[in-house]
Amino acid sequence: MSDDLRTVPAVRRALGAVLTTCGLVSAQAFVVTPAHCALHEATAGTSDPFGGTGRYQQIHGDLRGPARAFTALAWRRDCTGITDTFSFGRSMDLELALAPSDFAATSATFAANHLAAPTTVLTRRMVSSPDFRTQPVAWPAPWNFELVFDAPYPHGGTTDLVFDLKIHSTTSGNPYECDAEGGGSTALFGQVATVGAGCRTANGNMLLRSTWITDTAPSRLTMSWSVERGPSNQTAVVLLGITNPAASFAGLCRGYSLYTDAAILVLGGATDSVGRWSTVPTLSVPWRPAFAGASLTSQAAAVDTPQGGLGVAASNGLTCTVAPAPQPVAFSRVLARSTPAAASGLVTPNYGLVTRWRY
Repeated sequence: MSDDLRTVPAVRRALGAVLTTCGLVSAQAFVVTPAHCALHEATAGTSDPFGGTGRYQQIHGDLRGPARAFTALAWRRDCTGITDTFSFGRSMDLELALAPSDFAATSATFAANHLAAPTTVLTRRMVSSPDFRTQPVAWPAPWNFELVFDAPYPHGGTTDLVFDLKIHSTTSGNPYECDAEGGGSTALFGQVATVGAGCRTANGNMLLRSTWITDTAPSRLTMSWSVERGPSNQTAVVLLGITNPAASFAGLCRGYSLYTDAAILVLGGATDSVGRWSTVPTLSVPWRPAFAGASLTSQAAAVDTPQGGLGVAASNGLTCTVAPAPQPVAFSRVLARSTPAAASGLVTPNYGLVTRWRY
């Protein structure tokens, strides 16, 4: 009995080690470059490199610091691009390599951007990308285009890093816009989250979108809203408030909820023949750094007698978070369209895909 008791602490220590190891294996963390785009949409978009074949390098000077073992790269749709018919998913024959690099010495010669022999982290294979045709209501878009590495890539954090992508073939040469950022941009989009679904009208479910832009050049914060699929040719309003009461209202769209307290202002207008309306001009106020991170709520409503009750149709609700001022970008791209075996390409300084690194 005493021997069994003496083994209990050892068993506990062994079990703890196993659980800790499992936790480390299963835990995932992410770093987004540039960092200010982790929660906010950038102001640029690009179809390179996924709109065709070719070779693409992105040299990162923003990944120095702690040692990390990267396991995947991910990108997201450009939200500034409207719903289209050509940004459908496609199958691409591609391969991906990583290597230490020197951002300050970015070269048009691909090989010169490798400080050591590159490591192939994704062997050549067919990869399918997600459908990007529908413009999201929530901004930024999800990180749903991800390339998972064959094995973790250890990055010591003492050098810069380059990813080297070769696309040998694709099932579509149509544009495929991903979120991108340029170092000269003075603007950044606010984060937009959506809640609930709009009332059903003759044109479909009433939908509210909103765009918030922090721009430090004119030092302005601009806000705009657009309604889709509302009732046709009717008086409409956008309500702007501070909180989301999520209050059920019996006379509104068969018990539909209110998602704003409308404590700030009401913007009035009218829908067109297909239920569309945009707030024009946009609402603009002087930018203050203290605005960054502030959240406001909004919802649209329009006269719609067939709804019964109050005879009003309401949209989904939105919570919009003001973006901070954008920071300098520390990455550049080198691009050679059409030729994956190219030895050199065109350098675009301080510009590239907004990228999420998983480790």
